[in-house]
Amino acid sequence: MKLFKCFALIFFSENPNDKIEDLLIDYFSSRFGNLLVKITVSTHSRSSRLVFDFQRTEAASRMMHVMTYPFMMTV
Repeated sequence: MKLFKCFALIFFSENPNDKIEDLLIDYFSSRFGNLLVKITVSTHSRSSRLVFDFQRTEAASRMMHVMTYPFMMTV
């Protein structure tokens, strides 16, 4: 198990309807593949811990509890 400490991760999207959760799923699944990734991410509207399980076909996310920047990622 590896622990990554990320101080800033900024996503820009042309589509204002894009959700940060979806962008994170695309970003991490393309780099880490079928792994269980725990992410704590902060946006302008809220801070939340997200759990992505890329081994599931739907790449489900589940809100855990409120956190703040910077976020920690455990792979």
